[in-house]
Amino acid sequence: MPGTADRIVETIYHRYLINIKALKACRGTGTRTDRGSGMKAIRRVDDAVEQVEIALLTAAFAVMASVMFTQVVLRYFFFRSIFWAEELAMYLMIWIICIGASVATKRRRHLMIDALVQTVPPGGKRYLALASSAVSAAACFLMAKVGADYVSAARAFGQVSVAMHLPMWILYLSLPVATVMMGLRFTALAVEEAAKLFRRGTEGG
Repeated sequence: MPGTADRIVETIYHRYLINIKALKACRGTGTRTDRGSGMKAIRRVDDAVEQVEIALLTAAFAVMASVMFTQVVLRYFFFRSIFWAEELAMYLMIWIICIGASVATKRRRHLMIDALVQTVPPGGKRYLALASSAVSAAACFLMAKVGADYVSAARAFGQVSVAMHLPMWILYLSLPVATVMMGLRFTALAVEEAAKLFRRGTEGG
């Protein structure tokens, strides 16, 4: 009987080890694959949005340059001018700046003060990057709320531009659109950094 009991205990212990290894394998491969596929899908959508943004930037630059070139030619050679040219160029420039800021967020081209980052040990830089992305996302969404309030107010009061008589909410819409896109991209960066930290903790454990 003692020998039989020992064999039973040994069998249970081996099965326990097998189950533990299987759980670790599932956690290390299947879950990581799911996270990886999810991040790849997000990147594909973000890349597609970036292509649309670049197309809009190109079109806006082309229209602005054409209008201002025509304005200069008419003014200095024919002593005429397009009365709405400067207004259109200014509004296009505002949209270009806002969309360009969103693209810069995608490409991580915003100016950054890294004095604090240089003093942090390598292990803490990812935590700092996570905090930075999360705070930036929160700030962008807050600005989007303020921009949306401006858009609502402009539509409610029926504000129009001076020269072209365009609804002013079209101009104000550039702020919430750009800041929402920036906030989503900062959120994606925060999720990516959090996933890297979780993966490191899992592998370390």
